[in-house]
Amino acid sequence: MNERIKLLILLGAAGVFTIVLAARMHFVKLEAAGSPALTNQTTKLLRVPTEQQSKNRKWLPVQLSRRWIISNGHGVSLYLPTFVRSFRDGSVYVLDYGDLLVKKFDSTGRFVEAIGSGRGRGPGELSNPTDLELDKTGRLWVADPVNGLISVWNRQGKLIKTIRPPVLPYRVIPSGKMESVFIMPSVAAYLVARYNPAGSITIFDNLFDPSSQSSPIRDGWLGSLNDTSVVIAFLHAGLLAGFNSSGGVAFFVRTIDRTPIAELRVYGREGSTAVAVDPKAAMSALSISVYGSHIYILSGSESNGLRNWMPVDVYSSKDGSYEGSFRIPEICKSVEIAGNSVLSIEDTTVTKWSIYRGHN
Repeated sequence: MNERIKLLILLGAAGVFTIVLAARMHFVKLEAAGSPALTNQTTKLLRVPTEQQSKNRKWLPVQLSRRWIISNGHGVSLYLPTFVRSFRDGSVYVLDYGDLLVKKFDSTGRFVEAIGSGRGRGPGELSNPTDLELDKTGRLWVADPVNGLISVWNRQGKLIKTIRPPVLPYRVIPSGKMESVFIMPSVAAYLVARYNPAGSITIFDNLFDPSSQSSPIRDGWLGSLNDTSVVIAFLHAGLLAGFNSSGGVAFFVRTIDRTPIAELRVYGREGSTAVAVDPKAAMSALSISVYGSHIYILSGSESNGLRNWMPVDVYSSKDGSYEGSFRIPEICKSVEIAGNSVLSIEDTTVTKWSIYRGHN
C-alpha cells in the first residue's frame, strides 16, 4: 500500500491515533523467558462469510465533477479533518482531530461555526473522538472512548446531553427508536450492541472468537441501515456484516477486494507484549457510507503510488451483494455519499463532488 495512505489512515481515517495504541492493542504478560520478540497470531471467525458472485471489480458508468473545496485560508483552518458528514439541507460537518472541534459549513462550503469546546474532559470537550454521526433531526453525536462519553449537540451547536454507556464507545450510530444508540465498543466480548440511556442493552451476535475481544482486527466502521439495524465494514479484513433489529446476523459476506484477514504481530519488550496488526497488511475499508439501498466502501486495497484515484465499492444494503465500483479522482482517506454528491477528505482539505451517472 502507498506509504502516504498508511500515514493518512494512522493519523486520520481511523480517527484514533491514541486509541489504536491504547484500547485497540491487546497487552499480555510474557510467562516464559526467551519468548520471541515478534510472533504471528490469527483471528478465528465464528461464521463462514458468503463469497461474492463477481470475481473482479465491475466499473459503473459514474463520473465525478468537483463542485467546491474547503482548504486553509478560506475563513477557517482544517488541521487534521477525520470525519465528514452531511445533512439533508446540504450543510457539512467536519470533525477536525487537529483542534478537536466540529466545523460546520453551508451547502456552498462557506464556514458557519465551530462546535464544541476543544480538548479536555469537561462538558462539550473531547480527548480522542473516534466517530461523528448525524441523526434525522440534525443532532451531532460524537464518540470519545478516552472520556468514556457520547456527546450530543443540537443543530444550533449547543451541547444538549452526554451519555456514559457501560463500555467505552468507539463507533456510534444514533437510533430514533426510544432514543437508543448503537455502539461498537473499543474493548468488549461483543462486537456491537444497542444501548438505551435508561440502562437496557441488547448485545448483537458475534462474528469473532471471544478470545479476540481486544484484537485490532475488530476495528471497522459502523453504518446505519435503518433505525433498528446496522452494518459493519472491517478495516483490516475484506468482510462486510449486516445485523437485523433483533441483533442477529442478516448477512456476512466477503468484499470484492477479498482482502485476507490481517495477521497480528506480538511485540515483546521488558516482560510484556502488545498485539498489533501487521504493518504490511492491506486496508480493506477506509470508510463506510450508507445511502438509500446502497452501502459504499472506500477501499484501500488497490492504493499505490502509481494511481491518482481510489475505488469506491457499492453493495446492496439488503444482502451485502456487490453491485459495482466507481473511482474517486484523488487519494483520500474518507468519503460520504449523499444522493448525487460525494464528500471526500484528502490531507487537510474537504471536497464536494457532483455525481453523474451514465448508462451501461
